[in-house]
Amino acid sequence: MTNALTFRLRSLLIAVGLWAAGSLNAQTIVADSATMGAGYANDVYYSLDNGTVATPAAANWDIAFYTNTWSAGIITNDGRSVTLWAYPTADTSGYATLDTTGLSTWPPLYNSTESWENGAFNRNSKNHPDYGWGIYNVITHDVEGDSLFVIKTRNGMYKKLWIVKKTSILNTYHLRYADLDGSNEKLAEVNCMPYISKNFIAYDLESDQVLDREPAKETWDLLFTKYTGLYGGTIPYIVTGVLNNIGSPANRFYPVSPDYLDWSAAPFSENREVIGWDWKTFDMGTLSYTIADSLIFFDSTQAGNIRRLWFTGFAGSSSGKFYFSHQLVSGAGVGDVEVSSFNVWPNPATSYVNVDLPAAGTIIISDISGRQVVRQQIQMAGTSRITLGSLPSGMYLMQYVNGKQVQTSRILVY
Repeated sequence: MTNALTFRLRSLLIAVGLWAAGSLNAQTIVADSATMGAGYANDVYYSLDNGTVATPAAANWDIAFYTNTWSAGIITNDGRSVTLWAYPTADTSGYATLDTTGLSTWPPLYNSTESWENGAFNRNSKNHPDYGWGIYNVITHDVEGDSLFVIKTRNGMYKKLWIVKKTSILNTYHLRYADLDGSNEKLAEVNCMPYISKNFIAYDLESDQVLDREPAKETWDLLFTKYTGLYGGTIPYIVTGVLNNIGSPANRFYPVSPDYLDWSAAPFSENREVIGWDWKTFDMGTLSYTIADSLIFFDSTQAGNIRRLWFTGFAGSSSGKFYFSHQLVSGAGVGDVEVSSFNVWPNPATSYVNVDLPAAGTIIISDISGRQVVRQQIQMAGTSRITLGSLPSGMYLMQYVNGKQVQTSRILVY
């Protein structure tokens, strides 16, 4: 018993020492950049804790499927002029005779600016069991396509498209598409199962290929990209900006002083466009971009840290380079965060802990280096069990994030 207690005490002291050392660096400002390339050729997946993660080509895909087994989200590459229309004249029985007369009057469908999962194909959703492109079958649990679409690919090819079905248990989509005159018809399957570590798996309707282009979803916080935003809040318009990853909520403060640090003064939002594109404007006099001053963002990273972010420059299409700085203001450390009183038990723990939460949210557990080791979505208020698996003995920081607040508690695993 004495040895066990001594080990726990040593673990606690080591953890506190390392965390305190980490907090000494909390005020370091990191000046960095992300480069999409000339003509914005690439997307940039970026981690505020680790830097650039991946820079895949941005204009080699047309549609992409949300990989979650029980999701029906499908997006378009709307930042590269991919345009989608729902066929208004007939259901799927009209596939063979689809007629594009009046296409110019059909309303185009774009991805939601707020939610990654609410893609262009889902925009006509009437809520469960209607997912826009298809209806959920309560017997088979599949989503069965009930709509036809016309799509203009990134290179201007027009095709008719039917998402025939998603076989949910296999996490596989079945597609049928062809040129408008019915030629070059393809029947394709997109199996999302091998790619569930990513948010989306992409598909090229021109080369009929699946494209594995995204890094693992827990490795990045921000995406520098082109997408269709809403100019003036209502007009769809292709913009160049920054989108937040799922699980990396953010907030913004304006106008504030350059050294503003009070990240808890406003709720964190899961809206993917918290940062967006309107932090810059083009000056016709100087033919260059100006950056909004007095604008500060805070982002809760995949590692569970809170980082302050502000932009310092933008080069435009010549290099596609974004200039910015960020700073750790609340990290996985005793010196960096205020410990919360939300209930966690047993503590010390071995293979699991129970948490009593006031609302749905996300539990993030990080080790003393700030590395995320457990992440679990909690669907409702009350008591939930968090499985720790085979975590090594030591001190860990647990964070509860519900979009409105970030609370923390320490747990000891032995």
